[in-house]
Amino acid sequence: NTIWTSGYGGINQINLILEEIPKLDLSPAVTQAEKDRWEGQLYFLRGLMMFDMAKVYAYIPGAVVTAQDRGGIPIILTSISSVDSALSFRPSRSPIDDVYTQIVSDLTAANTRLLSSASVNLANKIAAQGLLARVNLYRKNYSEAKRWADSCITLGGSKMTTVSNYVNSWRVDTH
Repeated sequence: NTIWTSGYGGINQINLILEEIPKLDLSPAVTQAEKDRWEGQLYFLRGLMMFDMAKVYAYIPGAVVTAQDRGGIPIILTSISSVDSALSFRPSRSPIDDVYTQIVSDLTAANTRLLSSASVNLANKIAAQGLLARVNLYRKNYSEAKRWADSCITLGGSKMTTVSNYVNSWRVDTH
């Protein structure tokens, strides 16, 4: 497996689930808050996967070697659920700026749906905002990078290790 095949396999699973969440008819009923959290997790993961693939298979915006540029990566926002549709699907690479715009869109959607709690097992607003800061830094959109980094730090607080708590910080369950 490569980042490409694993990434697009994961993105397809995410797209399948995102398409089915609105159709859920369960008993007991799933609340809108639960659906929002699920969608937030999925948008976060899709944005993260696309960002990871864009860093490997495309240029960073503003640092493109024109003679070597093949564009970004394909932006795939719908699922493939049959062998026939998979065999006939031939997406082309999207422009690099479009890829990063989609990544920001997914992470922004995640940020509006995720909880603020700082769980280490699930994405949360702090993680989405931190990743939005990084993506905007790659885009050389420094004002947005700073805005999201400031928001992330404000929401999550500083977790920086100090000289006085360095040894004890390694003794807690999660460092």
